[in-house]
Amino acid sequence: MLNPSGKAIKINKEFTRLFGYTLADVEKGEVLLAPEELMNESNMILERTKAGKKVILQTKRFKKNGEPVEVEIVAGPIKKNNQLIAIYVVWKNLSELKESERRARKNEERFLAIFEGSRDALLFITDQQAHFVAVNQAACKLTGYSREELLQMRIPDLHEEADLEAYKQYFHRILRGESILSEAKILRKDGQKIDVEFSNNIIFLDGTPYIHTVARDISEWKKDKERIKAFLREKDVMLQEIHHRVKNNMQIIISLMRIQARKVKNARFSKYLQALQDRVYSMSLIHDHFYKERQLDKINIATYIKELINHLFYIHGHKDNKIKITLAIDKIYLDLNKAVPFGMLINEIITNILKHAFPQRKKGEIFLRLYQDGNKKIHLLISDTGVGLPSEVDIENPTTMGLQLMKDLTQQLKGEIQIESEQGTKIKVVFPGKN
Repeated sequence: MLNPSGKAIKINKEFTRLFGYTLADVEKGEVLLAPEELMNESNMILERTKAGKKVILQTKRFKKNGEPVEVEIVAGPIKKNNQLIAIYVVWKNLSELKESERRARKNEERFLAIFEGSRDALLFITDQQAHFVAVNQAACKLTGYSREELLQMRIPDLHEEADLEAYKQYFHRILRGESILSEAKILRKDGQKIDVEFSNNIIFLDGTPYIHTVARDISEWKKDKERIKAFLREKDVMLQEIHHRVKNNMQIIISLMRIQARKVKNARFSKYLQALQDRVYSMSLIHDHFYKERQLDKINIATYIKELINHLFYIHGHKDNKIKITLAIDKIYLDLNKAVPFGMLINEIITNILKHAFPQRKKGEIFLRLYQDGNKKIHLLISDTGVGLPSEVDIENPTTMGLQLMKDLTQQLKGEIQIESEQGTKIKVVFPGKN
């Protein structure tokens, strides 16, 4: 409380708590809330209250220790018999409120910077009529409409009638809490239709549900995608044609060798030519399977093995079912780099068994197992009930072309081969399924 001249005469405990001044400081006249730069404001408050007016303003004052404090001042006259006898002044500490306001403004500025700085169109849609309630500059650029125009529109206004049914289904699903990624065409203000990807979620602000939508123009991306698809189709056709031509060329080579074999009188040379035909055929069959497969980068090796074995049984004259073969083959895919050496390896092993394991056309059995383990390694197990390898054959350092080829082909597969010859022959090949 101040006397009519403006000198403090009475304070309460809250004054002391806020500014740090005591009643003794007041009595000594040592209270200085407004320094020189605020003196005009302080005099204005005093003059107006003396004139009988009430003053309310937000300003700054200083504590006893010099620390500034933001306050709201409410000051007014106290009169008796229409005479001014005192002036009351109430100071309300606004520091925490002002700091909260500054934090709120900072957060709002940060949000607006993120909202407006996004390259994607950000839209808020609310209520059952799907009105836009907030849009950023990217949304204006995407649609061609101004912010003011968009805020008067609904999202169906951006779609043609034919696209609205799908939009309605998405809209109600999103309101039920689903997060949906979708694509649709929208109609810009200039009449151009563009492809847009929408990412939609429901959010709650002050308990009110809003649909938060991020929209991105994917027109160029879709054009690029179609160009890539067209390129891949051309590539597939080209690869099919290559495999087809390679297979045909190999068939021509086989035919030439067959013609030459008929003219050769030497039985040994004739056998060599037949072995070469079988090896070329195994490669030709690989390219034939690649030509027929939908996936041109790999083939199902199981169907290839069955066809190759049928061919070898036919070529080597085993059509009387004396030799029984049991196949247990998993569905395994190999690319061209592995399929060719693998096919030649199967050809060498089965050919050697058919030629040497069962002399005098005796009965016997062949077992072939192919599977892939948990480490993606492929296991090929082939065994027979034949006579086994001759005792003079050095398995570790073979001199025969067939065994040498088996080792070389296994190395091409970056694998390992084990050969045992007890009560028939057992061959185990293990190689990685991927390069």
